[in-house]
Amino acid sequence: MLKTQNIQDIYRLSPLQEGIYFHSLSEAGSSAYISQKVFKVKGELKVPMLSKGLGLLMERHEALRTVFNHKKADVLLQAVLRTREPEFHFEDWAGLASGEAEARLAEYAAGDRERNFDLGRDALLRVAAFRLAPGEYGIIWCHHHIILDGWCGNTLLQEFITIYQQLAEGLSPDLPAVPGYRKFIDWIGNQSKDAALDYWRGYLADIEPGSKLFTEGAGNGDYLNAELELNLGGDFSDRLRNAANFHKLTVNRWLQTVWGILVGKLTGSDDIAFGQVVAIRPAEVPGIERIMGLFINTLPVRIRFAQSASFLETAAGLQSDQLRQESFNYLSLSEILSLPNDGARLIDHLFIFENFPGVNPEEEPEADPAGGRALPDAEIISGFSQTNYDFNLIVLPNRDITIKFNFNARSVP
Repeated sequence: MLKTQNIQDIYRLSPLQEGIYFHSLSEAGSSAYISQKVFKVKGELKVPMLSKGLGLLMERHEALRTVFNHKKADVLLQAVLRTREPEFHFEDWAGLASGEAEARLAEYAAGDRERNFDLGRDALLRVAAFRLAPGEYGIIWCHHHIILDGWCGNTLLQEFITIYQQLAEGLSPDLPAVPGYRKFIDWIGNQSKDAALDYWRGYLADIEPGSKLFTEGAGNGDYLNAELELNLGGDFSDRLRNAANFHKLTVNRWLQTVWGILVGKLTGSDDIAFGQVVAIRPAEVPGIERIMGLFINTLPVRIRFAQSASFLETAAGLQSDQLRQESFNYLSLSEILSLPNDGARLIDHLFIFENFPGVNPEEEPEADPAGGRALPDAEIISGFSQTNYDFNLIVLPNRDITIKFNFNARSVP
């Protein structure tokens, strides 16, 4: 139970937070919207500094001290706590037989995902560390997507690494205050809902939900997370980027158009729709680039194919639509899909373009707010993320563009 004296602030949820929250209520126990990374680190770590660093991170960022409650209010609310104990776990497995520590690490990671989060009680970021052998550690970083988008999650992880290294060197991390997520929520509240409804009503006018890729109800049982990966290679990736740039298109819109053509071929429709995840970081919010939180939304993408239109004309039309939508991207997907007939059946999969800083030890480390360091001799050995959609196409715009197909193997043939 929350103690009133420990509540720093209370405010409403963002549109996507509301969707995630309701899904978490309706499918308790689901691993949807859990984000987890598992690392192996070479070298001895100062474990107390990991725990202390996590505590400093929670002190700095309100998102990490936030809980969600709907039981005593007419609207969904999130409460920022003044103080919150970090959830850090450590075990020393260095004495185990060869291979057993790695097996336990994988078992713990699976159990950590299945454990899920109680959004009304739990710390929504937790870290576990394990000494696998002398000079070798495993680290599990796990958070709920309701408090952090991918950009913030990776930036926060880099910040945690930097704070740890400063503490391990006997330094006091310089952690200036950052604005709270309320500023973004207040910005949403000041936007015109009527104007957004008018725009999306026109955008989806006369659309029929006939472009679904998968048969409803095909899957039975729990979500079985599976993934396929397609690496486009360096040469093809360069040619794709050059072609998009030459025609003043983004790689994102170019690939969305390609995907739309494929969906149209598979469904036999010349008017198709799917969901896309978009970033929302309004420049009008002071310090928006330093705030940690969920700054994304899911919006419909509609592509209509005219026989007389070329690929480039179709892609340019898509890009023009999406630039216009930046003025109305704050409305929830459920409100948007309530506008057309049978709109709830319109979208059955997502297109996600992950344009945010990574934590890949094989690439140059990105700068981060706490100083831009990277964890030495670190290797990501596994990662996990899942939405409530049965199929997700995820583009990683690295040097070699990679496309991941993340799906529910019980529903997708």
